[in-house]
Amino acid sequence: MANITCTFRIDLDWADFAKLEIENFKHKDKVNIIQFASSDGSEAYTQIIVLRHCLVLDIDGQ
Repeated sequence: MANITCTFRIDLDWADFAKLEIENFKHKDKVNIIQFASSDGSEAYTQIIVLRHCLVLDIDGQ
C-alpha cells in the first residue's frame, strides 16, 4: 500500500521523548519546537498531542 499516514510512528517512544523534553525545558520561559523533514506533518501533530497529554498528567500529579 502506498501513501499510508500514521499519526503515531512506532519507531519512537513518544511518551519518553515528551518526558525528556519536559524535564529539560521545564524551567524555560519559552521553547520553540522545529520539526524537520515531515512529509505530512504527522510528527509535529504527534509531538504536540503527546506533550500536551504528558503536561496535563504532570500538572495533575498522575
